[in-house]
Amino acid sequence: MIGNFGLFKVYMEKKDRYMNILYMMRYWPVYGGGETVTATLANEFVRRGHNVFASYLNYKTTDPMPYQLNESIGMIEIPSYDVNDSASLELYHNFLKENKIDLIINQWGNTFFARKAIGDLPVKLIRCWHQEVIPKFDDRHSKIKNFFNDHFHSIYAWREKKNYLRMHKKEIDTCDKYVFLADSFLNDFKHFSHNYKVHRLGAISNPLTYTEYFDMANYEQKEKIVLFVGRMLEHPKRMSYLLRIWKEVCFDLEFSDWKLIMVGDGPDFSKTKEMAEKMGLKNIVMNGKFENPRPYYNRASVFLMTSASEGFGMTLLESQQYACVPMAMDTYGSLHEIVKDAYNGLIVKENDFESYVYRLKELMRNENWRKKLAENGLTSSREFSLPKIADKWEDLFRSLVK
Repeated sequence: MIGNFGLFKVYMEKKDRYMNILYMMRYWPVYGGGETVTATLANEFVRRGHNVFASYLNYKTTDPMPYQLNESIGMIEIPSYDVNDSASLELYHNFLKENKIDLIINQWGNTFFARKAIGDLPVKLIRCWHQEVIPKFDDRHSKIKNFFNDHFHSIYAWREKKNYLRMHKKEIDTCDKYVFLADSFLNDFKHFSHNYKVHRLGAISNPLTYTEYFDMANYEQKEKIVLFVGRMLEHPKRMSYLLRIWKEVCFDLEFSDWKLIMVGDGPDFSKTKEMAEKMGLKNIVMNGKFENPRPYYNRASVFLMTSASEGFGMTLLESQQYACVPMAMDTYGSLHEIVKDAYNGLIVKENDFESYVYRLKELMRNENWRKKLAENGLTSSREFSLPKIADKWEDLFRSLVK
């Protein structure tokens, strides 16, 4: 499907620093957090005068859409990102040429396909890596660890690290800029790779996708709600950890007027709901659908994350934006770029359930402390505002397109 294809026959000159930007996607325009961030940046770049396009493999949306997409954004459906699919390569090449694309930002596509499609065109290629440098093992790998000994697991981990580093290097060789989601991930890669082609590396965080901020004058309207927002996937979200923690809270009479609300859907929703029922948990609400979480952030006082890993933990930022104090386990590097322990949220050692429960209860019973952390989080979240992050992207664009 090709949409709005004929709207872009007038192009901005590079000397005016306006550019023609193509996002390379798997799904478009609605699927998950990556698509939300991409749509937010795309709208902002259109507002700033750039021409923006998106290529995708699968068209997915919801009714109503959770956000508005600028109608001037061009779209093209590509049958495949396979480097051996000559028809898709030709379609992509012609699209790049006819729309005078300056930059491809590969969010969820095939870097090698994009490079081959570019051919001799003067198009710069940016690859975004949305995870940790070496993603953590999933539950399948945990079972391997339990079945075999720790020595075997160490060898397996070494092999995985080696494979990921090889993959990163191949992509870095193929693109003009390789962008990590956080400085911590960039530094990890430099360390693991012994500073491999650092001139091609960069780091830009995701922006906040909401423009308004909570008004602390209304803080007294906050409710005794503990909140989870996310896709229901046991790995990496570990909802079972969350239920285990809530079990220690919901039967404590001191907190009988608090409730846990879990917002989101996903493959493991039914399994998680059944687990909560078997545990006999009280004061828990699971809505089982993807919906705008802003009303929940506005009402909630505390936000919980128990993930084994995250790319950038956008829900932590969003909770801070709405004065909802976040708690998380210390499982990924970029967490520390969002949450400063006991300043704008709480960080608990991984798998330390006792400490997690203890600090959560302290936060729940101490409203003055919650309010102070909420105020600090509200301030720190502004560092990730859309204008600030878009400025960083424009600086990168100008460094590549002279």
